[in-house]
Amino acid sequence: MKKLILLMMTLFALGCATTHPGNTGSFIGGQKDLGLNISALPVDDQDAGSAFQMFEITIENNSDDWLRIDKSTLVTDPAVSKVSVVVGNDLKSWAEAMALKKNMDNYNKDIGIAATTAVGTGLMIGGVVKDNKTVANIGAMTYLAGVTWAAADTISSYRSNSIGVKKVPESHIYESFAVPGKMFLRKWILVNKPSGLVMSNLVFQFETVSGEKAYYEVKL
Repeated sequence: MKKLILLMMTLFALGCATTHPGNTGSFIGGQKDLGLNISALPVDDQDAGSAFQMFEITIENNSDDWLRIDKSTLVTDPAVSKVSVVVGNDLKSWAEAMALKKNMDNYNKDIGIAATTAVGTGLMIGGVVKDNKTVANIGAMTYLAGVTWAAADTISSYRSNSIGVKKVPESHIYESFAVPGKMFLRKWILVNKPSGLVMSNLVFQFETVSGEKAYYEVKL
């Protein structure tokens, strides 16, 4: 009986959603603590040998007031760590290449709906199966999780921008955002790194619309 109860409690815990599915961070410096909780979750779509790594970032506002972030920056020294944030045309090229790769993988597997565990459980639609053949249309694909969703979101954002390539799409953490009081948002970031490098921490600088700056570190 006890084992059954323990099993049920474990399944319940696994099934419950959580605000911070990744590693939580802390305020490490700046003008003042902005009263936020931050966490980062590596997206497991790429292996350790990849030159790219994506992270899902959760920003929770603990105050009753709106938290308005005008600028976010991942603090790195590319000359030393050789780690840089992928933005602009490079991000667009990565997104298109990732979408093509996913489309090819789905075609080879001859599936329409594939499971993904990038950020918990979810589904992504990777094509339509008809007469035992996968009908592939990148422009019409809808991705709902992980790297594939971010790639599609990036492509969609750039295609809708009539004046050229934006630095980042709206869902990227580098885009300005506002978090309502006692609520949270999820953003993402893609970094270019040496193959085989295991990143041990992320340090973000956030600047509010009023000019206040704060630094937060998430140890991975």
